[in-house]
Amino acid sequence: MSEFMEHELERLSYHGVLISAVGIPLTQLRVTHHHPKDFFAYFNFTKQRTAAVRRGYIVVDGVRYTIAMWSADMHVHHPTWGYRVRLYLEGVLQYAWNKDALDQILGDICLFDRIEEEMVQCQNTAIFVCWMWMWNLDLLPQMKLSTFFPLGAGRVTSGVTPPMPDEIAPPPEGRMVNVLIHLD
Repeated sequence: MSEFMEHELERLSYHGVLISAVGIPLTQLRVTHHHPKDFFAYFNFTKQRTAAVRRGYIVVDGVRYTIAMWSADMHVHHPTWGYRVRLYLEGVLQYAWNKDALDQILGDICLFDRIEEEMVQCQNTAIFVCWMWMWNLDLLPQMKLSTFFPLGAGRVTSGVTPPMPDEIAPPPEGRMVNVLIHLD
């Protein structure tokens, strides 16, 4: 039996058990696949949906399936970003010492807290120090290739008046650097 056929059999089995357990006529319920082990049940009437959710679960072939109201948050991972870390970054251009540049370099794995205050006044421009929040320290790369563009790069600037619709900005030129990342 193919994987598709097994899935359809499972879906129809779930459909049938839901119909018999909640007492909803076949014509007033539709069940579709959602995630590998999840199904959507569409009810024609709110009272039927409420009755199914109130029941809480059904059992199909000895496996208990929870019945819950659908939520967009249902399959979202909610980690706690419990690690506040001090990072040393080498190779970040001085004009990129800001939150936007940090988000560009580490935005998916780190959440910006602040730039080390002493760094703003420091004469040593080789190392940039900041504080970030992380949920998994293992995700921190040792090096990241990043391109930094000067402010306004790739945009039409025509002074006080808005640019003409057919006006095109010159191609942006950025500086591509390997940023070394050290965890304190």
